[in-house]
Amino acid sequence: MTLSRRITFFSTGLVTILLLIVNLSVYALFKENLTSSELDRLANQAVSISTGIDQANSSPEARNQFIHTYAPENGMLRLVDANGASLITVTKNDDLLDLPTSFSPQETADVLRVDDDQYATASTPLIWSDGQVVSLQLTQQLDYLEETLPLLGMILLVASLVVFIPTFLASQALGRFILKPIRSLAGTMNEIRQQGTLRKVADVPTKQDELADLSHSFNHMIDLLQQHADQQQQFVSDASHELKTPLTVVESYAKLLERWGKHDPSMIDEAVDAILSESTRMKALTEQMLLLAKGETPAHERTRLHINQLVKETCERMSIASGRPITFADTGQTLHVLGSEHLLKQLFFLLLDNGIKYSDDALTVTVERLKEEECMISVKDQGIGISQEEQAAIFKRFYRVDQARSRETGGSGLGLSIAKKIVEEHDGLLRLESIENHGSTFYVTLPLVRKEYHNDTY
Repeated sequence: MTLSRRITFFSTGLVTILLLIVNLSVYALFKENLTSSELDRLANQAVSISTGIDQANSSPEARNQFIHTYAPENGMLRLVDANGASLITVTKNDDLLDLPTSFSPQETADVLRVDDDQYATASTPLIWSDGQVVSLQLTQQLDYLEETLPLLGMILLVASLVVFIPTFLASQALGRFILKPIRSLAGTMNEIRQQGTLRKVADVPTKQDELADLSHSFNHMIDLLQQHADQQQQFVSDASHELKTPLTVVESYAKLLERWGKHDPSMIDEAVDAILSESTRMKALTEQMLLLAKGETPAHERTRLHINQLVKETCERMSIASGRPITFADTGQTLHVLGSEHLLKQLFFLLLDNGIKYSDDALTVTVERLKEEECMISVKDQGIGISQEEQAAIFKRFYRVDQARSRETGGSGLGLSIAKKIVEEHDGLLRLESIENHGSTFYVTLPLVRKEYHNDTY
């Protein structure tokens, strides 16, 4: 049985039980009150007749005449002596003659049933003409009660139907209203299961009830799942992109060793150092991947770094890996920054890799002191350049200026977005100056750190 039918049957059944209890109570109370009222009226009438007989002429004939005059049309009036014998009986209904006769020295009132008819009987003591105490019994058919109770039952039945039908329809509407967000939630879950895509449910019209809380909780859960899915997708994309550079460097130096290492010992030292450095980077990246797989955020250790030397080594390794000339120049000043060696190397690998992809000429890299507490590293190429309209979107994820060339070079549109993120994590600034068909220059501004705290050198 569906939940909607359960709600309908439960609410309708509960209302039906309540109506039945109320109707039976009303019917019983009305019957009791009406019967009591009829008995009181009949008892008063019996007392009135008894009083009238006492005040009438004391002759038996006069009393008999009085009794015949006040006998009810649809009832019976009779006198019963102390022995239970009927002295006088006046009635037009012979069925009443079968009613039992009994003497009562006190005033009484009761209801008797003859066949399917109900009769009210009232008794009151009376001193008869011969001086004996007799019981005057007045019996009358309860016509009004028998006519009124069926009408009352019909009215209660109609009233119950009037309440029951709207209740049944309202319970169905209530079931649909309650189940609408639940069905929407179930439908969305089925679509997620079948299509494998995350979706939210529509907002519930009521904003402050349990159904709205259920909808908001589900949508919040979807937001969290989408956030985690996006983070996972972003990490997979970034990791694959970052792994490519150290693997390229390792491959290039391995080829150099294979070709020239046997005859050039200095080449062996340089290649081993580069391969060891890049292997360390890949190990660190692997550790980050394991941390992210466990739901933890990897921490990057920051140290004081000689930025001139770091950029120079990166240019040399990238030049060897790509087979392209890269010119490095600085002002001769020793500059230090506080940061992650792994991330900053990745930053300059990305900028150099971007210049190599979109330029066929040599790249120029410079390091200089910009202000008292800042340094600036520029990476300049002579490539295709970037239009003014596209420069605003160049740092967005998966954005590529030249789709055809990106496919040829294997570009994914992630490098510059990762580079910008690394610079921001080091409290720096990454900006671009470019002229279409004349090349581009990326400027990285980083804060300097004092080399020694006891003096003002950096």
